[in-house]
Amino acid sequence: MAIKPVKQPDWPASEAVLGRAEEFLRGPARGPGLVVVSGRSLDALSATALLERFLRAQETQVPELLIEDLPWKRSHVGAGVRALAPKAVICIGVTSTRRAVPAGIPALVLGPSDLPASRPGLVVLGAEASRRDLPLSLLTWFLTARVASLPSLEWLALLGTLEEAGLNAAVPGYQDALKRHGRVPLTETLTTVRAASLASTYDPADVVRMLLSASKPLDLALGRAECVETLRAQRDHVERELKRACQSEPLLHRGWVLGACRSKDQIQTLLAARLAHLHPERVSVAINTGADRRVALASVRCRQEDAGAALVARLRAEGLVVHPQHRRGWELSLPQSSVPKLLEAIGLAPEALDHTALGPGAH
Repeated sequence: MAIKPVKQPDWPASEAVLGRAEEFLRGPARGPGLVVVSGRSLDALSATALLERFLRAQETQVPELLIEDLPWKRSHVGAGVRALAPKAVICIGVTSTRRAVPAGIPALVLGPSDLPASRPGLVVLGAEASRRDLPLSLLTWFLTARVASLPSLEWLALLGTLEEAGLNAAVPGYQDALKRHGRVPLTETLTTVRAASLASTYDPADVVRMLLSASKPLDLALGRAECVETLRAQRDHVERELKRACQSEPLLHRGWVLGACRSKDQIQTLLAARLAHLHPERVSVAINTGADRRVALASVRCRQEDAGAALVARLRAEGLVVHPQHRRGWELSLPQSSVPKLLEAIGLAPEALDHTALGPGAH
């Protein structure tokens, strides 16, 4: 049994919107000058690979692909898009579509959009509040199936859905499809990419290359796809970095647990999750001052949403950038000089970092 749309009105979108999106795939997407802009999540990258393989099957010109940079970097994909002088643009899980799509260019957006809804030539799928939790790869699968049925690409929709919705996604046929394509190789690929994506040497384009070169999930598990070994090496490196960062005891203070590292890799995400597991009654905060000389990165995790949300509200009031991960997790990027503000928000003096894991985790 193949994965199928949920039997609800206007799912995954209204028929009118789906019809316009289908027209885009049959029209502007088939002409020369198409640029695809992807977000960095595995769901977005899976959807991007699915879309490219669909376009290849339609014997259209292979589109140019651009992938967003890390949110705390000072570059933006928009400049790269304009340099390509596109005739049409497809955005998949992009943070700022307004900056990614040049004025006057037809665009199809899968996921949230900050472009004016009345903009000529714009089609948006998944922007409604009730659809923002819909995996992009699943949305792409249902859309492309309106033009051509390609069962061999179903596993790409499964991979992205697995990242976004887990093993129990409420989609008809999902469990059966997981069994057919291989729950284990799909889960292993998800775990590998999640860890590898935190490495300083990680390139999300490697994930797309891997997914384009594999014919089935088992190819990924057996290493029969491009870039698999590169991603595995990055995963192993990140795991070693995390192990080093965990060698020192974290600092416990009231309802908080603080860990710190100085790593080029974004291991603060894993460190915060580890601290939250070891100290479930506390809000865990992990700070990384080594990923960028100007920017410090921090992760916040907690079981009680209100406690973490209160901290995030205080930090936003201080002008710090907060990227929500989920209801009980947040990622922060802040100037190195603003680290004391973060510490003060949890009732600690700036000297508190001297008593954390900065030494053992340093490069």
